[in-house]
Amino acid sequence: MNDNNLNPEDVQDESGGDSLEQQSNANAEVDSTEESELTLEEQLEQAIQEKDKNYDRWVRSVAELENFRKRANKEKDSSRQMALAGLVRNLLPAFDNLQRTLEASENNTNIDDLLKGVQMVQKQLVDSLSEHAIKKIEAIGEEFDPNLHEAVQQFPSDEYAEMVVMRELESGFTLGDLVIRPSKVIVSSGPAEQQSES
Repeated sequence: MNDNNLNPEDVQDESGGDSLEQQSNANAEVDSTEESELTLEEQLEQAIQEKDKNYDRWVRSVAELENFRKRANKEKDSSRQMALAGLVRNLLPAFDNLQRTLEASENNTNIDDLLKGVQMVQKQLVDSLSEHAIKKIEAIGEEFDPNLHEAVQQFPSDEYAEMVVMRELESGFTLGDLVIRPSKVIVSSGPAEQQSES
């Protein structure tokens, strides 16, 4: 039999066969939809579990960070106290010597002995500060530096050139490159003769 001579019944049979195939495909799609709905529910459940895990991790991370900050602050405070304790330990002998000097001055009328005792205490204080990198700022005879000196007054001077520190009222100190306190100074305005001429 030729393919060209198809019987209408044969065509109907074939089309009927196609409709059966379409029905089975439709049934398969319904089944797969039910399966995919179930899969979506499973995916949702997994997503919720993942969210819970991530939230838990985040809460733990925040807590760990807060604990780290507390530890770091505690260590910083402890280091600061240790450094301060070292400085105080070095200053205590000077305090003791000052107290001895004051006690000795009550029984001794010799001013020279008292002056020597006070000078010894001052040197001891400066040495103790130096051990902690705290240095006294040199002022008298130095050119005025606004970063290191605070000018309180300016006076004429035949001994010191203009803008040179001629007197220190309060000592200044540095800690490394940091100025803890500038020196309070009186600065020369130059010789008195030059000022009277101008």
